[in-house]
Amino acid sequence: MAETNDDAILREMLALADRLCAQATDTMMTGQYAFLRARIDALLELRGAAE
Repeated sequence: MAETNDDAILREMLALADRLCAQATDTMMTGQYAFLRARIDALLELRGAAE
């Protein structure tokens, strides 16, 4: 199945979350960024499993 706009948006969000995690200097926010990244990654995996 071809990648949809939703998939492209999620991949872009994942890249942005990766950058947030890499650049995080606030200890409290680092965990939040990692959680956000994990949720986006899980959505991509679920979408792949649904194909």
